[in-house]
Amino acid sequence: MQTELTKLQSVPHETKPEGNDDSAKELLKLKSDIKALEQERDYLLNLLDDDVEMKIFDEDSGSYTPKVRECIMKLTSLNVATKNIPSVIESVLKLGNKVANKLPSRQTVDNIVCEKVAIGQKHIGVKLGQQKNLCLYGDETRKKGKTYQTFLASNEEKEVFCLGLRDMHNKAASTTLDTFKEILNDISSACEEMIINEDVSVGHTIISNIQSFMSDRAKVNISFTELLQQYKSEILSIVKKDWEVLSNEQKLMCSKVNNFFCALHLLVNMAECTSPILKKFEDEQGNSESNVVEDPETDQESECYFSKSEAKTLTLMRCCSKCFSCGGDEKCGAFAEFKVYCSSRDKKVLFIPFRGNRFNVIFFIAEVVYYHRETISTFLNNVHGVTNNLHKIIAHLIKNPVFLAACKVLGLISKLITAPFWRIIEKNLNILDLNTYFESLTVYLERQSTDASGFVNGDEYPFEESLIVKDKLYEELVKPNDEFDHIAIQLAQLLFCGFHKLVSGALREHLPGGAYNNPSDKLKDQSKSVVPHNKMSERVFGMLDNFISFRPNASTITNEAFIMFSFNKTSKWLDSLPDQEKHEMISKGISEGRELRAQFKERCHDIVLKRRQLLEEKKVALAKKEQNLLAQREKQTNEIAYYGLWQSRERVDAALGEIEKENEKRKALEAQLRFRQKMLKQKHENKEVFKFSSKGKKHPISVLRENLLKLIDAAYHGPDTEPQRIRTPLLVGKRVKHRFSNGNYIGRVISVVPGFVNFYNIVYDNDVAEDGITKCVYTYKLLDDYKKGDLEIIPERFHGSRVKTSVYCSDSFLNRHCMGPEI
Repeated sequence: MQTELTKLQSVPHETKPEGNDDSAKELLKLKSDIKALEQERDYLLNLLDDDVEMKIFDEDSGSYTPKVRECIMKLTSLNVATKNIPSVIESVLKLGNKVANKLPSRQTVDNIVCEKVAIGQKHIGVKLGQQKNLCLYGDETRKKGKTYQTFLASNEEKEVFCLGLRDMHNKAASTTLDTFKEILNDISSACEEMIINEDVSVGHTIISNIQSFMSDRAKVNISFTELLQQYKSEILSIVKKDWEVLSNEQKLMCSKVNNFFCALHLLVNMAECTSPILKKFEDEQGNSESNVVEDPETDQESECYFSKSEAKTLTLMRCCSKCFSCGGDEKCGAFAEFKVYCSSRDKKVLFIPFRGNRFNVIFFIAEVVYYHRETISTFLNNVHGVTNNLHKIIAHLIKNPVFLAACKVLGLISKLITAPFWRIIEKNLNILDLNTYFESLTVYLERQSTDASGFVNGDEYPFEESLIVKDKLYEELVKPNDEFDHIAIQLAQLLFCGFHKLVSGALREHLPGGAYNNPSDKLKDQSKSVVPHNKMSERVFGMLDNFISFRPNASTITNEAFIMFSFNKTSKWLDSLPDQEKHEMISKGISEGRELRAQFKERCHDIVLKRRQLLEEKKVALAKKEQNLLAQREKQTNEIAYYGLWQSRERVDAALGEIEKENEKRKALEAQLRFRQKMLKQKHENKEVFKFSSKGKKHPISVLRENLLKLIDAAYHGPDTEPQRIRTPLLVGKRVKHRFSNGNYIGRVISVVPGFVNFYNIVYDNDVAEDGITKCVYTYKLLDDYKKGDLEIIPERFHGSRVKTSVYCSDSFLNRHCMGPEI
């Protein structure tokens, strides 16, 4: 109207020509139209000024309008906190001088967020319901004590959709399949209007069209693939009308799911393979003492940065990352100072933190450490100074040529192998087109395992040269270094031996002779949808980790709604729908969201019940294990009570001399060895001394005797006197009353077992003959009984009179009951 009025006003006012009545009439008409439009404009403006209230809540239906619900869904997808949504709506309405007739509460906003799951499931049904040759992706993780499982699927255009995110009570393959069925059932319920017939749902269509499964091939995923194929076979019997006509072989082919290995997880496995090889190589190079920091005042405090099982090269890399990366160690790090120092030398700080980076992280950090090695040394020793233990460790390890050689090798692996391999994977080629690259990598690793000089010099690489980024780091890595290049070649050959074995096993189906090496046309069609990595699952868990950090109290269904809406770009799909269809879908989502919330509560309750059941089963299994252990201990204690614990060479020879039968001597020696291993927990550098046989043949008695003597000699190098303990009395030399299940026994503690000061030798009055000769010496953990109240020290004033026991103690009774509690 305003535009029309402007046009009329812009008509030039011409002077009325004499004798031209038609022009005069037209001019009068235009003036009249202008006046009428001005009146209508003023009327409408008055209406707008009067109607300040905007109706976003429909009183008749008792719900907010579809447009408002859509607005709330989009605002939450933009990371606007649910508690701030009402304030945002109110502020935006003020821009137009409007006031909402009713603002949504926090609970209402949370409910609308859950409705996003229902709409997201409809989106999945539309996009994947009729697609062929789907690929399934799955992974699980534990965060904040919960086990999460996510599933994704891709079509032939390689569009990836998140199917859902759920809690699980454990990560067993059967539980994983149940979770997948649960997600498919929810999608089917949300897409009821898309059902072709009563028997075939959208979920059935999706599972029947899944031809491939991408995972890291952990044991759980291998078992899950087998269960998935069985479930697919069950669904195909419903979907396919001619299923019963097919032969067993045809049924097997139809229900088969190709299990592909995530190529990016190969980088993770290579990193895991690197650590033990590095540790062994460092030990062989004689650098096991390198974990000792020279300043004795900080040795103990520095131990927290070291792990006995970790290679010192990895320790150096980890400490450099903590010290020089942005967001590393805020207390002991020196990122800001190091950044200023590097900028003065025209260098950038390239360190990244270990946390949040998984694929290729150790290889990349290694090349950065090698590139910055001289800068780090100069910075710590001559510029910044060594001000804490973290700096001290870095300054100490950065000087070692073995560790620098290892960093050079790992850095070259990043530049020549892992980074180019990652770039190949990111091209999103068909998984079967990677066979050539897999074979090339395997051949390269095998060749370099015998002579890695070409690798260290940067002259040989497994893939095309165009994939290698030849930057300053690369130039520094390939530069010859006479000090440690020979060490680098040795380490590289060791690593490539391990890598070749790893790659040959993980990619065996893609290598010559494997099931996927010469694919058929049918297999090529089935694999069109396969993205050659499972990085999408990691992305979902990254989003989940971020949500849990910022909203720790948010429920799983809320996080699922955010992830599905964002990952699948559901908001963009909603905008593409006609307004009427979109509003109907959002309105229907109100009741569907209510059902989803109720189902979520039931599932959470079921998970709690299942976890309780598992705890009860573990409790029963633990009790059974304890009973079996107690029975073993009783048997071992009875054996040692019968033979006595031989604690010296003389006692061994004397006891064997008293036994006539060879078979009995063997039993006695085995009882002594078993008691020392299982009960005394004795350690020995040679574990073979505890064995009774070798290669299926029993050891002769002479060997068993020598093994026992070795253990006795080793024990005598340990403490043989009772230590002074806080709030615990000394027991050696004291008379005690020892309580058992069938009575009390009086005796004297004579000594501790040499090498095992927690075990005491005790003689009971019942086992002392009239001539003073001791018939039997028993061994117990008496302090445990003392703490439980089953052992009392008899004061000196009572030594003159024997305390009479309530039960007659025969030798057979002692053999049965004098085991000692939990030896």
